[in-house]
Amino acid sequence: YYLKGRMGKLTLRTFRTVHGETMLAQIAAQTGLGRSSLRHIKAFLSGAFKQAKRLGILDGINPIQDVSIPHAPEPEDTYAYSLNEIKAMLAVLNEPAWTVVLCAALTGLRKSELRGLTWDNFDGKELGVKHSVWNSIVSEPKTRRSQAPIPVVKQLADSLEAHRQRMGKL
Repeated sequence: YYLKGRMGKLTLRTFRTVHGETMLAQIAAQTGLGRSSLRHIKAFLSGAFKQAKRLGILDGINPIQDVSIPHAPEPEDTYAYSLNEIKAMLAVLNEPAWTVVLCAALTGLRKSELRGLTWDNFDGKELGVKHSVWNSIVSEPKTRRSQAPIPVVKQLADSLEAHRQRMGKL
């Protein structure tokens, strides 16, 4: 996603470390991505060049090897709403927002994991996290631990069942 359209007329054979350095710096400046995301982009590029070497398309060193990760802001701590704040939100929301906020509050799921939930993930007692959706890209959840089933308390189970019926998903 972040690399598409940035190679221009460069080929694997003409790509140099300075190109990787410049590319990562531009991505950091234009997107505001954090260091972890920039590391992932660098790892992807390095893997592409490593594969090119294995296939005999490229000889010599991997040009990404010496590329540095640009300075990027540290991620902010995630804010956890208090019980009073959650109650205040629920007091003014209508369906389906009420059920979405309740689900978020009682499960601790990330935004992308909430977006990835389907009715197949809910068995009446647990939520299984099978997908993550970020910027319309569907992928697996962030970590293996994120895929563990989440027990659902009765209030949330009742709310999800009522929502399923409203949607006609019997």
